[in-house]
Amino acid sequence: MLGRITKADVTKKIVITYARAKSLMDAVNYYAPRYEERDRLSRGTGPEPTQAQRLEAVEKDLPGLLEEIEKYLESEGVEAEKV
Repeated sequence: MLGRITKADVTKKIVITYARAKSLMDAVNYYAPRYEERDRLSRGTGPEPTQAQRLEAVEKDLPGLLEEIEKYLESEGVEAEKV
């Protein structure tokens, strides 16, 4: 079908638009299953109950651990990078 279009600029715009749309759909298809898995785990509906429990434990423990690491670095004279 593109071969029938005689204006090069129109063909170019069609190809560019197609490439952008395909790139967008490839990204959606790549990330959607990963998002769904993360969402499923966060609700505790994993195939193994321990997956959801591990995720909750990490989310609960991480802030305190980061504080401990910062205190340790300060006690060692290392300046922690603030984010």
